[in-house]
Amino acid sequence: MKYRKKPVIIEATQWFKHGDHPEVVILNGVPPQNGWIKTLEGGHIVTPGDYIITGIKGEHYPCKPDIFEATYEKVSESNSFFNGATFSNSFFNGATFKAPYL
Repeated sequence: MKYRKKPVIIEATQWFKHGDHPEVVILNGVPPQNGWIKTLEGGHIVTPGDYIITGIKGEHYPCKPDIFEATYEKVSESNSFFNGATFSNSFFNGATFKAPYL
């Protein structure tokens, strides 16, 4: 069976150093240029350039830049053309769009 990822807006911050994201901490045993973040699956090492994504339930997790750039695109904060519109065709499958999706 095939599945399509639902279109959702996420918050993300690219992490380069300690202080760039409040959830990334210093942890003994992790090289000082790296950080550590608690996720739903346990802890993960964060390396400079990783994106820290805030999921739809407020959870945080790191994502490598190449995966992030292949999966996500920046959205315009000002475009509200589809704000609140609900679609029922097979592509959108009932998704409700809220600004700033497009």
